[in-house]
Amino acid sequence: MSRFSLLAVLVEQTVEHVIDNVLARVRRHRVLGEIYELIDGSIGDYARDHGPMYAGALAFYAVLSLIPLIILFASVSGFALAGGGDEALDASLKEVMLQLKKVIPYIEPRLEDDLRMVIKNRRSLGVLGFGVLLISASEVFRAVEFALARIYARLDHELPTDEKARPRNYFKSKLWFGAFVTAAVLAFVAFRLFSGAMRQLAEALQFDELAAVLNDPSTSTLGTIATSIGLVIGFVVMIKVFVHHKVHTKFALIGGALFCVLFQVAHRVYDVYLEKITNVGALYGSFATLVIIVLWIYFSATLLLLCCHVTKTLQRRMVHGPRWPKDTLALW
Repeated sequence: MSRFSLLAVLVEQTVEHVIDNVLARVRRHRVLGEIYELIDGSIGDYARDHGPMYAGALAFYAVLSLIPLIILFASVSGFALAGGGDEALDASLKEVMLQLKKVIPYIEPRLEDDLRMVIKNRRSLGVLGFGVLLISASEVFRAVEFALARIYARLDHELPTDEKARPRNYFKSKLWFGAFVTAAVLAFVAFRLFSGAMRQLAEALQFDELAAVLNDPSTSTLGTIATSIGLVIGFVVMIKVFVHHKVHTKFALIGGALFCVLFQVAHRVYDVYLEKITNVGALYGSFATLVIIVLWIYFSATLLLLCCHVTKTLQRRMVHGPRWPKDTLALW
């Protein structure tokens, strides 16, 4: 071995020793140790648990499930509220798209027109075709189960094992998907009935401002608050339904609040990126809208998984104590 190689090995070992020593002191510090544990348990575990791969899987299956779920929600709610006529379907689709744009704000009007044509021609799909669409839509829930099972396999201080990281079996997963979608559709129908009743009451009492807000809540402060509350509640429900470990509600609420804040910040940053930094239309042409939506879903899935890691780390810290002992040892 040459002198240069020996010197390189010596330098590498020295640097590794210094880094390990500094990290050991940081971990044992009372304040910095807590910060390091939170960062390592969220961002570090996100990388170790192949978070980018799971986020990509969620984005892919979310795009596949988007159209069948929209058809399902619009068709069922339109039939339940007004017998399934064309006017009822149009109103239901408009309401579904209004709620969907709160989560995916980059959907263009022409996509809504295309979906309206698909819904009107849905009978040509047949029962078998619609069933296949629902099965493909259910895969996004299966991907969520795999990702959360992997995340919460690190709920204690031990390394994850195959047994801990195993989600529900396939049959139970499909049953949970059916129950979840049924509950979501019923909740959506109840929401439409409630909002319609409130709108009629506001018009009858001549509360013009309240009626205007209820007619178009997306442009009001009340609509923004409702969207934020919906994101937090959705996060908590997802944790409670898809995680087969016990997760305390208070930690799920903290993760949901963090996800809501990061989601709003990411929305602003993504807008600036699309408007001032890049020209997606020039690069992808007619596929620009699809690329923008897929990237946004991928970034949202990344934030979702990171907040799940934060929830897991907070609960692990409060239940099992610190991963590394704290003795307020001086850093240097």
